[in-house]
Amino acid sequence: NVLFDGGHGAEGKVFQLGGPEVLSFREIYKKMFFYTGRPRPLISLPFGLAKIQAGFMGMMPRPLLTADQVESLKSDNVVSEGAFNLETLGIEPTGLDLVLPRYMDTYRPGGKFSKSEKAA
Repeated sequence: NVLFDGGHGAEGKVFQLGGPEVLSFREIYKKMFFYTGRPRPLISLPFGLAKIQAGFMGMMPRPLLTADQVESLKSDNVVSEGAFNLETLGIEPTGLDLVLPRYMDTYRPGGKFSKSEKAA
């Protein structure tokens, strides 16, 4: 186990794990839409309106959005300067543009989860 016997002194420490770039939620979604070949409009909502929407959606059996998710979007989720991180463990983080194409390929038209393949 790299954390306990890798010589990093990691036992009992809190690690913040993240990639090499800092992206906004909008930037992540734009990349995701690009790599799936499924562009979608992105509309920013004020937090108050999003919370109301989440209140209704949160009542669904499998909610698409919850009030807790909206609340979490109010805070940045980035690795702090000087935090124990992937580099501390000797792991070089990989950029989103290198991994996202492979992960999102199944959602492209004609991919694993496309409607056209299900019909075939």
